[in-house]
Amino acid sequence: MRLRAIFPEVNYSHIISIKKQSDYEMRRYRSHIERKSADFVICDKDNCIPLLVIDIDGEIHNRSDRKKKDKEIDDVLHSIGLPIIRFTNEQSRDKEFVKTRVLKMLD
Repeated sequence: MRLRAIFPEVNYSHIISIKKQSDYEMRRYRSHIERKSADFVICDKDNCIPLLVIDIDGEIHNRSDRKKKDKEIDDVLHSIGLPIIRFTNEQSRDKEFVKTRVLKMLD
């Protein structure tokens, strides 16, 4: 089993590098990640490469505008091959449930 490190409240701009051709595209994609952060990022401990993003979604994430922002982040992470798990507040309180899902994603 590889050693891992868990980092809380990681700004997406620290784990996502946007490389687009035009200034317009660069600004557009950066606007999707700036001032947004992941609740937790699990990295390979040896080289600090992100392996998994974990977000805990409270009630505000049920709003349509927030769902749109969450989808934008999910799409950006998907495009770079970085998986994300979203837990509700209630799910995050069940340690065994969280542990099982996280370990399954890291296998």
